[in-house]
Amino acid sequence: MDPVRRSIAVIAVLAIAGVLFLATTLGMAHLGNVASSTAQVSNKELIVSNFQSDHGFILASETGTQLQDPASFAIGNQSLKLVTPGDGSPVFTRKSDIVPTLNFTDRLLKVWIKVNGTENMSELRVTVTADDFGTYTDYWIAGDAGMQSSFLGENRWNILALSKSHSKAEGLSDISRVESIQIRAVDDGSGKPVTVWVNSLSLVAGNDRPVVTFTFDDGFETDYAVARPVLDRYHFPATAYVIPSMVGEPDRLDLTQLRDLQDLNGWDIASHSYSHSNLTSILPTEIENELLLSKQFLESNGFRNAAAHFAYPYGEFDNGDLKSQVQKYYKTARTAEGAFETLPPSDPYRLRAMVVTNSTTPSDVSEQVQSAITNGDWLILVFHRIVQSDADEELKYPVSDFAAIVDDVASKGVDVMTISQVYDNKYR
Repeated sequence: MDPVRRSIAVIAVLAIAGVLFLATTLGMAHLGNVASSTAQVSNKELIVSNFQSDHGFILASETGTQLQDPASFAIGNQSLKLVTPGDGSPVFTRKSDIVPTLNFTDRLLKVWIKVNGTENMSELRVTVTADDFGTYTDYWIAGDAGMQSSFLGENRWNILALSKSHSKAEGLSDISRVESIQIRAVDDGSGKPVTVWVNSLSLVAGNDRPVVTFTFDDGFETDYAVARPVLDRYHFPATAYVIPSMVGEPDRLDLTQLRDLQDLNGWDIASHSYSHSNLTSILPTEIENELLLSKQFLESNGFRNAAAHFAYPYGEFDNGDLKSQVQKYYKTARTAEGAFETLPPSDPYRLRAMVVTNSTTPSDVSEQVQSAITNGDWLILVFHRIVQSDADEELKYPVSDFAAIVDDVASKGVDVMTISQVYDNKYR
């Protein structure tokens, strides 16, 4: 397919997914920190359960408790509440004999969930089966194939989209005719129970074309001198998250280089805060300055295209006050946890990503690229310094290995887009 027709096809697919991405974002805008708010659910979703009355989920474990909770919900007027016993034993609830059966093929599982006691969470997963758990598929939220439990906001509602890359099958599991669903939580056995609220399970159409995004943090001069020429072999753009207070300093990109990256090479020049402070450990007024000054710098220097996109310094984020402040100035915010993001993403203010360190091999990345291709995911790769010499620090990466990664992505024919390109193709 020629490049123009291929680009049109990609944009068309992403535009369809964009309706769902926008619906998720609007729903999150209603949530904030208020557990009693009502969020909108896209009519493009197939609702499995919103856990209102007569939801059909029955406690099936010998330990733990299950309750209806009319005091904490994001949709409707109640949620399902599960409490672990604190001794490491599981609590799980099941709904069986679902008619008609559910087809999970080529769909994302979308979950609205809240956890109290994330630091004591050992595992959290949704399991689906077509043969009464003789074979089954686990969709991992935390533990095993899932995220770290710290990714979940403590005692706050999370909207998570899970693709096949977040799942594991036991046996020849048939997800095209699911008749039973289980939700299972396990604490770490420390004597501290974990409480899980579930407010919605739904199926959302996934994307059938993967996307890879190359990102570079901190604005090092090697982005221009070393990484750019390698990406230019295939005219691949990237996203540079820069620190305005360091622009033009030794070993950092200057304004001329930044403008060339944007104007000549098609890169995004985005925000990594004004001075790279850990935003989770400073005062709200200081956070405001970090966010506002960074955006003003980008806009005033002609980087408007990506000035609305942000990466959390050190990957540190929360789901409360910091997130609400970031939402005032930016349209997306990238973390340093992941690695796979779904298309559409779970939450544009917690974009999941894979951080590449000097212990990451090109084959490690190649496996993730192939998984993204198989599952239609968005793989956001995070680099810091691409170096010609030995990578003697964790966040330095040898150019030979970087070139191998770029060559591999090109050979697989996967679409390479910047953060703003993915965002624009989904929202407009």
